[in-house]
Amino acid sequence: MLRAALAGALLFVAASLGSATAGEVSEGQIAQAKAALSLTSEQERHWPRVAAAIRSFSRDSDRVESGEAGMGEKLKHQVVGAKRVLAAAMPLIKTMTPEQKRTAAGLVRMMGYASLASRI
Repeated sequence: MLRAALAGALLFVAASLGSATAGEVSEGQIAQAKAALSLTSEQERHWPRVAAAIRSFSRDSDRVESGEAGMGEKLKHQVVGAKRVLAAAMPLIKTMTPEQKRTAAGLVRMMGYASLASRI
């Protein structure tokens, strides 16, 4: 389960790679994450749910970041959002190849999360 959770987190990190500000994810970045994972036609059917969860998380993050939310609320938002992205990504995660997981881990390392990437 830990590996699946990490892989789900990777999908979100890959999608947010290069964001100008925390929480801001563009359609281009979502497309780049999808392309980097080199999804098969079978895996493609799972992607719309993952992308929708990332978009929702991004919109919510923008709202939390622009408001008067305290650190506790921001942390809670991160945890809840990550769980939602993970739930949406589980069907895709189950079909990922070791190579796709390595690609995702590389993206995570580029974001500065080497300890997370090393646990995949």
